[in-house]
Amino acid sequence: MEASVAAKSFIKIVAVSGSLRQASYNRGLIRSAIELSKAMEGVQIEYIDIAPLPLINTDLEKDGSFLPAVEAFRQKIREADSFLFASPEYNYSIAAPLKNAIDWASRPPNVWADKGAAIISAGGGFGGGRSQYHLRQVGVFLDLHFINKPEFFLNAFQPPAKFDSDGNLIDEESKKRVLGMIEYLSYTVFEPKTQPSPFYGILWRLCSALFLNDTAFLPTEVDDDDREWESSADPVSCWRRHRRPQSCPVNRAVKKSLWSKGARSSLSLHGAGYRTGLDLGRA
Repeated sequence: MEASVAAKSFIKIVAVSGSLRQASYNRGLIRSAIELSKAMEGVQIEYIDIAPLPLINTDLEKDGSFLPAVEAFRQKIREADSFLFASPEYNYSIAAPLKNAIDWASRPPNVWADKGAAIISAGGGFGGGRSQYHLRQVGVFLDLHFINKPEFFLNAFQPPAKFDSDGNLIDEESKKRVLGMIEYLSYTVFEPKTQPSPFYGILWRLCSALFLNDTAFLPTEVDDDDREWESSADPVSCWRRHRRPQSCPVNRAVKKSLWSKGARSSLSLHGAGYRTGLDLGRA
């Protein structure tokens, strides 16, 4: 795992649009996200076209294998660190092409699981908001970890003009919001369940000391892994391993509470951070 993190020095975000129309506003949001991400160090966004996917039909699965178009899509999802969904609202819900793609990638083994995700949408009225809330419900079963805030809904028809005739985002304020979503999503990277982060071992030792009065769990010195947590020269690797930047005050609060005898003083700060873990971002 360590070797793969070292070899891969960027966070890969896979972007999927629920609208197949070339000049779709939602596809325009993704094009804008890709363009804006080029100025960000350590972040790569790849758009995946879901048009080639057939309608979900398990009769098309043969001996546990999938059609080439489905397998190629599943592989892209498997390789991603996190996801950016552009979800148009059709009849108060998720667009059929997007739901179809989600269902194909959820076939066993589910390749969406334990990864971060964000949603952007554009449309009339609520700006696609209802589809976002339905998508969040779907994500519960898939074990997708959607960031809660900020949310991005864009009324595409409210002046000033948000898109040009080709569906490209031209509104500067909206571009800033898209960039903010990308930055936030870039901090939401999860380890596979089979490779738990060292953070949880530290959390367990802290809780044992505080609530079980078991000081045997408290370390007597800082080991190499903990030292890397504070001094890593590669922030992307640190985000991937510890789920937050190494400068996150919540992480520092946990460490301070471990190395000091008065650990209880930092519990409230850590508790507040842990309850909103996926929403903290840079904290």
